[in-house]
Amino acid sequence: NNVVFTYTLTDLSIATVEIDISEDSGATWTVTDTSVSGDIGAGITSGAGKSITWNAGTDFNEQEQTDIRVRARALDVFGNQSSFTQSANFTLDTKNPVVANVSATQNSGLNTVAITYDLSDAHNSTVELDISEDGGATWTVTDTSVSGAVGAGITSGTSKAITWDAGTDFSGQDQSDIRVRVRATDTFANSSGNAESANFSLDSKAPAITNVAASQTAGSTNVSFTYDLVDSGAVNIALDISQDSGATWIVTDASVIGAVGADVVPGTDKTIIWDAGTDFDEEQQSDMRVRIRGFDTHNNVSANIQSADFILDTLNPVVNVAVHL
Repeated sequence: NNVVFTYTLTDLSIATVEIDISEDSGATWTVTDTSVSGDIGAGITSGAGKSITWNAGTDFNEQEQTDIRVRARALDVFGNQSSFTQSANFTLDTKNPVVANVSATQNSGLNTVAITYDLSDAHNSTVELDISEDGGATWTVTDTSVSGAVGAGITSGTSKAITWDAGTDFSGQDQSDIRVRVRATDTFANSSGNAESANFSLDSKAPAITNVAASQTAGSTNVSFTYDLVDSGAVNIALDISQDSGATWIVTDASVIGAVGADVVPGTDKTIIWDAGTDFDEEQQSDMRVRIRGFDTHNNVSANIQSADFILDTLNPVVNVAVHL
């Protein structure tokens, strides 16, 4: 926020130099200039490139103007005084950028987070952000995978958008107290405060499937698959069936019903019924196997979890009748 004034002083003796500053192109000269240093005051020798530094951030803070002007004059030791010499108008910015309306939400079906904010300033700004996993108590979550209206050269405007790849920076998480804060610094080092979002939920954690088991129901060609499911919300469940202990997974499973497909609620002993008599009739094998996987609304996908081999019999008995005469 410093402004440097330069001038040339010509006199045979040393002089006392004074300045005035105007905020209206010279109509008035009332701007405070107590925070000046350099070639000003008493004992200034003649020469070109004389320099005065004015700390405008102290004397004239939170201003954004294009009609600032300075004038200078000198008084030598013999009481001879010059007239004022004025500069041209110059631009001054000591006003902090304003960041407002920060919001954040996880994109549906993705592990990315959409962050939006409004930015107001006369000049471009460098925008930075921090992310908290504890409602703003700390701000240590990695945010290297961000793109959009972040970094240097960001223009003012509403609904500026940043995308954060939480799946890269913060994978395996399922939390409801995530928060983001955004700040901006303009080209004159004026800095806004941190503007925070409300807490938002983030789910970058895959569903957990365990305890997969399979067995044919006695007296039936149906097979019961059971499993346990853990996740914060409903999950899509898919399965595959193998007839060779998991070497291939090409057995038809179109007839499955139960805790399979969309919107399966987490819990223990989830059950799927497979009508093997329809999909895999006339078979008798001991190396059948099922694998189950889940993916949630943000496309976090579990591993395929397999059962042990199980026995399947959909083969009708054959009776050979012989008649001996």
